[in-house]
Amino acid sequence: MQFSKFGRYVKAIGGNQEAAFLTGVNVSLVKISAFTLCGTLSGLAGFLMTAYFSSGMPIAGTGFELDAIASVVIGGTSLAG
Repeated sequence: MQFSKFGRYVKAIGGNQEAAFLTGVNVSLVKISAFTLCGTLSGLAGFLMTAYFSSGMPIAGTGFELDAIASVVIGGTSLAG
């Protein structure tokens, strides 16, 4: 996040959207881009899981919740809020 312009903008908008706007960040474009990127990567992950299991299984992601929480904690996000 800190090594690219887009990452710094996303972090600034997450911290304080109004302050990011006042510093010249195009908030709406960055938000749309971030959501588009998130949706695209989620679709790719779903496609890869379907290819891995050779079928669409509605319970395919069961049990991955702890992995997601662990990766967020390892990434440095505070659990205190």
